[in-house]
Amino acid sequence: MNAKLKSTAMAVALAGWFAAQPAAADTLTFGGFANGSVAATLYNTPSPVGGNPTAVSAGGFSMTNTTAGGTFQAWCVDIFSWLASSTNYTQVSGASFYPTSPTKVADLEKLATRYLPSVTGNATNSGAFQLAVWEIVNETSGVYSLSSGNFYATSAASATANSMLSGLNSATTNTAQVLSVWKETNYPTQDLAVFAPVPEPQTYAM
Repeated sequence: MNAKLKSTAMAVALAGWFAAQPAAADTLTFGGFANGSVAATLYNTPSPVGGNPTAVSAGGFSMTNTTAGGTFQAWCVDIFSWLASSTNYTQVSGASFYPTSPTKVADLEKLATRYLPSVTGNATNSGAFQLAVWEIVNETSGVYSLSSGNFYATSAASATANSMLSGLNSATTNTAQVLSVWKETNYPTQDLAVFAPVPEPQTYAM
């Protein structure tokens, strides 16, 4: 193999090696509910949610990234685990976290685009948003409703959550949101969804 081909092959091999390495983990710390919470009782069939029924508090979490800095709001997508107060996570795209469920990713992003702005300072809306997230993630019947299906819940925020779910395809002028997931790396804690605005297209001076 000549020197040029050898160096090219080595560069390709190194690129593949680096791409295969796991992303560096960040430590995330739970700081309470960002906008308050509401009580809810969850039911899931045929697999129980940690015992059927399960009483929970529903609302967006306030999380601090003690590695990179900054505080952000996150939403539980894994009701089968307890949330650790502080543990390591890696952030992945929604498509990477749900590789066989593009509809689930799209519907979570629609939910955030239309209703995430309404949760600030409103415990009922924050709880309803979390319930709607759980419904999209866990429902397999084909119809989103907290009143029926294999995943359902009772809560003072259920009606608001159902309204959000029925309005997923309604028109909106809100900024589109994109899903990513903080995935726990070495502890059986909850995986967390976060949403961020779609970046504005870059403009360049001629």
